[in-house]
Amino acid sequence: SVTTAKNKPADQDYILYVGSLEPRKNIRSLVEAYERLRERNPKIRSKLILIGGESPLFGEVRLNAKNFKDDVIFKGFVEDPELRDYYRQATLVVYPSLYEGFGLPPLEAMASGTPVVTSNTSSIPEVVGNAALMVNPYDTEQLADTMEMVICNDEIRHTLIEKGLAHVQRYNWYRVARNTLAIYYEVYNTIERGRYTRSQFIPFNVWQKLKKIEALKSSRKLELLSETYSY
Repeated sequence: SVTTAKNKPADQDYILYVGSLEPRKNIRSLVEAYERLRERNPKIRSKLILIGGESPLFGEVRLNAKNFKDDVIFKGFVEDPELRDYYRQATLVVYPSLYEGFGLPPLEAMASGTPVVTSNTSSIPEVVGNAALMVNPYDTEQLADTMEMVICNDEIRHTLIEKGLAHVQRYNWYRVARNTLAIYYEVYNTIERGRYTRSQFIPFNVWQKLKKIEALKSSRKLELLSETYSY
């Protein structure tokens, strides 16, 4: 039972979550931590806004904010320009996921100049480095404490913003795409050896690009390889 809103709250502080609403995203713990934060510090009146589509895996997870249900706002999917505005105007972005292969929202928040609180699990510490505050995602008390610290301590907020803006510069998206394609290439070689079929792993258009890379490699024209990465 959360409020669904079409528009961003005007002139109000808010804590932001961006991502799907599936169990591994740990939304129930986020809502519980938010309630604790509001109950013990009445001066904090920030709303909690959740942006993202509901997953079929959401199952039995229920967003039951008992005392602050009108301040928990589920936005659903929003277009990129609106999403950027949400990131920029948020007091704090919280990403308490239990497991991530990568985890893009913390980096998007950093690029927007917004401090981040996130999990200390799976790949997230490697992704955020020392530019976010990390917590045990199973510990709602620690999550509430950390959110309160960021909201109430301007020095910590400004430090996280500066570190985040610097940290996100490490992520050159051409490099990310190149490394991803390199993984596809490894799988391609495995398939060529007959262990798996192409359709198990690789979209047809990517398969075509890998074939082109192999042809360039065979003809010693690797200087043309950069052109292949232009999607």
